[in-house]
Amino acid sequence: MPGSASTRSSASRTSRRSTVAAIPRYLIVASGSVDLGVHPEELLAAARAEDRLWVIEGGHDLMITAPRAVADSLAQIAAEGTV
Repeated sequence: MPGSASTRSSASRTSRRSTVAAIPRYLIVASGSVDLGVHPEELLAAARAEDRLWVIEGGHDLMITAPRAVADSLAQIAAEGTV
């Protein structure tokens, strides 16, 4: 029997991680949290470089303070067809 159960399980986890890692990531953040330095600069820079940073005017919990802007952002991201 080729490979042990643990080897097959490890290969399966590696495959799932690769699949998840290939999914484009978008960063949707409140402008105030950017101004306060809440998010690591390398995270912001990476999202900016890939044109995947969305900064929305609103409080910390954007789904409460700016739900329409969040919904519009998600709709536009989905329309791009890159997710």
